[in-house]
Amino acid sequence: MVPRPELFRAIRSGAIRFHRGQIARLTKTGAELDNGERLEVDCIIFGTGWRSDYGYLSKALQKRLGFAEDGIYLYRQMLHPEVPGLAFVGYASTVSNILAYHMQAMWLAALIAGRHKLPDREAQLREIAQLRDWKRSWMPFSHARAARLIAHLQHYLDELMVDMGLNPLRKRGPLAPLAEVFAPYQARDYRDLTADGLERPVPVRE
Repeated sequence: MVPRPELFRAIRSGAIRFHRGQIARLTKTGAELDNGERLEVDCIIFGTGWRSDYGYLSKALQKRLGFAEDGIYLYRQMLHPEVPGLAFVGYASTVSNILAYHMQAMWLAALIAGRHKLPDREAQLREIAQLRDWKRSWMPFSHARAARLIAHLQHYLDELMVDMGLNPLRKRGPLAPLAEVFAPYQARDYRDLTADGLERPVPVRE
């Protein structure tokens, strides 16, 4: 991320105090840096970067999930049949993360409510393996390769829609057939879906 010019001006004016160092420990009223400097603060924001850390999961659980150097390969980017009852919402790297995560939450809510069902264990494992092999056959290595959807987001959203028994063709109006072919999909194309994966009529506002 490139900082905005206002950031540098605020630092030079003293409106923002710039500190070089890392947090050595937290105190009751703030934090102490590794250079000994103590900061009195009301809020600490942890900007942890792009590399995910799943150290909070036990080694045994990580093994059952199939942890690898390029991430965790999951059914629909959310579930693994070897660990029932555990779901990852937000484990997807796309061009529209908010939409993807919203759709994941809808899909999971509909699953819990019993409005759609998972395929059997073998079918899930087979699809996970196919996705893993496909990605590794052409996608450059990264520690987040398993989570990457990027240009394949639309296909992924279509899969979630079909699972929920909903029509993946979301364009509306008399020119909908042409729009399906030539117009890009946007978040508003899903505006008639409720938070739990149900459809409702929404007034069209273009």
